[in-house]
Amino acid sequence: CFVVNQREYLIESIIEIFNEFYFGDREIISDEKHEILSSMFNVFKYTFDSNPNDENFNLMKHMAYSFQLYVEKNGTEIVNSSFESQNEQGEESKQSESKQSKQNESKQKNQITTLLFQNLIQFYDTIYKIVNEIFHNDVEFIQSFSNAFGNICNENNHKYTLTQLLPIYCDKILKKGSKLNDYELTEQLSSSFRLFVCLIDKDMFIEYYRDLLSQRLLTKKFLSIDFEKTFISFLKQQCGSTFTTKLEGMINDFITSEGLRLPKDYVEYFKNKFKKDESVRTEFKSKSYID
Repeated sequence: CFVVNQREYLIESIIEIFNEFYFGDREIISDEKHEILSSMFNVFKYTFDSNPNDENFNLMKHMAYSFQLYVEKNGTEIVNSSFESQNEQGEESKQSESKQSKQNESKQKNQITTLLFQNLIQFYDTIYKIVNEIFHNDVEFIQSFSNAFGNICNENNHKYTLTQLLPIYCDKILKKGSKLNDYELTEQLSSSFRLFVCLIDKDMFIEYYRDLLSQRLLTKKFLSIDFEKTFISFLKQQCGSTFTTKLEGMINDFITSEGLRLPKDYVEYFKNKFKKDESVRTEFKSKSYID
């Protein structure tokens, strides 16, 4: 009984340390904390590997849960702050919105979208690096990462959901006038795809994405038909051919009407690029968030 109480006290103390010292602040985990967390992870992993049949020695489980709460808390704050900054601007211009409500709403969506996804993608990349370099892609931490971003991306506490806004972000990337070079464009699409994987309602995403694709094709304001078709192929890889049939039909009809041909070597280049992200897609195939 004394040993059990000591063990419970040790676990509670460890969780408290994680929550307050490592995962409690708003700042991204510093390099100094990286080293300490890595050492603690190695010790906990060794302890559990030495006692695999005793869950009481699985301190990594508690560490991973604290990490999940940290990621979810900070990611949610990024989302909230993006909406709050636009709400403040919206209050200032409320009196002049009556005649231009639709234009103002569209402008507000675009402003929220840019700020939100720039910050959220940066945060995602930072956390992914921590999972990879500190926690060595341990299954407990991959699951915590997946759960946290699943909760962040599927929250419904604001005027717009991320399922509605992510297609707008993709539209901004793919629309003519983008100042991104090919490498930057590919990276942005890759980042957008990672967040798409986290969404529960992928059908709703496709509905919004299809409307925006239709507008780009009708007005010929797309940046490149090559990028359009290639990005759709990645959605198809993730969700199946039924999921992207209408999108592919729209692209093929446009190519036929315009007499365009898609260079095969160009498609292969981007297929190889996104194959590098296969591990990301695999990691997020959890029961909670992936169909």
